[in-house]
Amino acid sequence: MVDKFERFKLRLVNFQTSFDNLNDACQLQTYSALELAGLIKTFEMTFELTWKTLKDLLEHEGYLEASPRAVIRTSLEANFISAEECERLLEALTNRNVLTHTYDSALAEKSMRLVKNEYYPVLSSVLQKLSGRV
Repeated sequence: MVDKFERFKLRLVNFQTSFDNLNDACQLQTYSALELAGLIKTFEMTFELTWKTLKDLLEHEGYLEASPRAVIRTSLEANFISAEECERLLEALTNRNVLTHTYDSALAEKSMRLVKNEYYPVLSSVLQKLSGRV
């Protein structure tokens, strides 16, 4: 059985890999419909790995949170993330429904701007902080 810190480290590797893919997708200046859908889906996967990696670290530290919202808020209380990062992650969680509508070109464009301008930077910051814990 893998202990909680080992699970955190394994999840962090997956978070890094997913973030690297998101980074590549965010570097594009223009997107075909397929590339735009890929950017948004890669963000969704990276976001899921973000809160689950935070959850693993919280569990290692003795916290027991299950929902993404509780994990994000408790991560702020535990000083794993800043207040601004907490706010952005909660915003991303709330906007997940908007982000899934890649078939609607107006919503897909809005999602692309949110991912590139708002959420990508916070995911990068959280990844750096979590990487510093191993």
